[in-house]
Amino acid sequence: MKRSFGILFAAVALTCVAMAQSAAQQGDQSSVADLARQTQRHNAAAPPRRTFTNDDLPTSAVVNVTGAETPAPARTAGEAAAPAAAKDQPADARLRQKDPNESWKNQIAEQKKAIADLEHEIDLMQREEQLKVAELYWDAGNRLRDDKKWVDDEQKYKDTLAEKNEKLQAAREKLDQIQEQARKAGVQSRAIE
Repeated sequence: MKRSFGILFAAVALTCVAMAQSAAQQGDQSSVADLARQTQRHNAAAPPRRTFTNDDLPTSAVVNVTGAETPAPARTAGEAAAPAAAKDQPADARLRQKDPNESWKNQIAEQKKAIADLEHEIDLMQREEQLKVAELYWDAGNRLRDDKKWVDDEQKYKDTLAEKNEKLQAAREKLDQIQEQARKAGVQSRAIE
């Protein structure tokens, strides 16, 4: 993009310089604005460039970049109605029709998100526990003043951590099961991972 803009800028600058030199040779006292207007008229006469997007490319046929345009095959009434009905549907509905594996991808993505959330919770719990332990070593009197509370908090932490680790393990097993079911359903491996 920058390179094409630079080339375009250089071409316009060279055109302005050339016009200025020709005007100076002719003894004409024209301003830069007059030269810009002449350049704009000159560029307006050139045909506009055609820009191709994905919407312009055919989806049901091969793109032919050389040779003459090939006519589309004749369609029956039923085939002609199907594309018209597809245009009436929203874009996400058409996407779902094009990709039947989308539901598998969504299930796998949701399960991966659940696993990431559980891992994040466990990580936060462990960090908080490390801070509590560091505080204990900083002021050992806290534990001695209320030993029962310290022991209860430690047991609660260990129980919660074990419970979350079990949930994490179950979520990972469920992800493996979903991926295995998707493989059996014929989903491509890059969509599963």
